[in-house]
Amino acid sequence: MRLLFNGSYLQLPQTGIATYCRNLLHHWQYLAPDMVAYLPQGWQGCEPYQPIPPTNHLTRLLWNQSHWLRHAQVGDVIFHPVPESGWSYLPQVTMAHDVIPLVYPQWYPKKKAYFQYWVPLSLRSSQHIICNSQQTKRDLIKYYQLDPEKITVIPLAYDHSHFSPGVIDSLPRPYLLYVGAHEPHKNLKTLITAFGQLSREWEGELWLGGRFDPRYTPELQALAAPLGTRVRWLDYVSYEQLPSLYQRAKAFIYPSLYEGFGLPLLEAMACGTAVISANSTSLPEVGGKAVAYFEPLSVADLVSVIQKVLGDSSYCHHLEQQGLVQAQTFDWAVTAAKTLVICQQIG
Repeated sequence: MRLLFNGSYLQLPQTGIATYCRNLLHHWQYLAPDMVAYLPQGWQGCEPYQPIPPTNHLTRLLWNQSHWLRHAQVGDVIFHPVPESGWSYLPQVTMAHDVIPLVYPQWYPKKKAYFQYWVPLSLRSSQHIICNSQQTKRDLIKYYQLDPEKITVIPLAYDHSHFSPGVIDSLPRPYLLYVGAHEPHKNLKTLITAFGQLSREWEGELWLGGRFDPRYTPELQALAAPLGTRVRWLDYVSYEQLPSLYQRAKAFIYPSLYEGFGLPLLEAMACGTAVISANSTSLPEVGGKAVAYFEPLSVADLVSVIQKVLGDSSYCHHLEQQGLVQAQTFDWAVTAAKTLVICQQIG
């Protein structure tokens, strides 16, 4: 079976989807040696590959609509890591990560049409759909009326050689950590407000990792301005920097209202860091019983949970140890193998 991998989406800024693709490609090079990967020029970690011409959002969608009609003779099945596929003579398997713009259309009006019209067209033209959590599967059925038998849940994972406990340096001040986007559904206003209350009795800092977003970051910075240097804006954090950032944090906090999976939660647990998370959508699927949960819109509840983690060393150690155990149940080799089996069955 010759598997065709559609990496056209990877021309966008690197996020969790790029991490997903990178790890699938790493394992599929050995599991599927006849694979043909279509990737942006200069892509590292997969050789050889077919280079894709530079595109913007519109031309990428047009490329996806036309390219696979011309290349049916070179493969047996196409894998799309995001739902941007077009019509094809070949069977297609597509990964769907979330439907956030449909859940919160007031925050993402420009993305709503894309998720309302293009995404379902892509999913319905696919012979099978993979998603990363039971939450995403429920949403795909709810919003797109898809056949449940056509959808398989395969969780994401993390690189065990990259994310692990490490030697913790002594810092002038301890810090709480968030890593992720600054978009409204990430619920950072609740986190900043809770830290403002906590800062009156705790000497530490709040570090916020994630690419500066001119649509949302200035408003968050204005909210945090009274806290001065107690809130540190890290901007984009590279993949290489992430482990030490997790390892040194007193706790990792993930206040998101909605996640298709929640990869940072898993990475933080793997680094032996105590994790505090909203009890929303897919996050309990990832964290299991190893995470301290709170109601996502309750500042008081978040403050109470943080106080318990910081003030009770035995409880904090319990979270750290249980997080390591929980993280071990996720492995990219397993994710890649299960996904390849679906592609082989369809192909």
